[in-house]
Amino acid sequence: MVRDAARAGEPSAAGDQPDPVATGLRIVPDPGPTRTADKEKLAPCLKKLVPIVQRAQVDFLANPEKTNAFVLDLVKQYNTGWVYSPGLAAYAIDKMRSDFVTNGPDKTLGNFDTARVQRMIDIVTPIFTAQRQPPKEGLKPEDIATNEFVDTSIGVRG
Repeated sequence: MVRDAARAGEPSAAGDQPDPVATGLRIVPDPGPTRTADKEKLAPCLKKLVPIVQRAQVDFLANPEKTNAFVLDLVKQYNTGWVYSPGLAAYAIDKMRSDFVTNGPDKTLGNFDTARVQRMIDIVTPIFTAQRQPPKEGLKPEDIATNEFVDTSIGVRG
């Protein structure tokens, strides 16, 4: 769950981003970045935190009712105009279970598939290069992702 900035230069203008569907890039949730320079300092915390996050995700998928009821109640109390219904909450859980929250290349939740990370690098490198924001030369999956803090005994049971 550790990554570092892979591009050089300033960020692109908001409208200057490629269509992920057209590129073949599958968008996934942000794993929670940590700057490489801070990795050693944060390692004791990450060794404890990452398995807690893994277990929380597994527990939520197994029994989402109490959390969903809490979120629905908060939406109602805050009354910000955001609409979230029990049906939408149930749909979200179904989609998470079927499409989004899955184990990595083994039976572990939350680990990186380095082949998939490499595919992402291969897809986005020409895009960023064309925007004059090339990734660092020779960028490899281990430069932007690690499974060091992942507990391999925790996974979604199918």
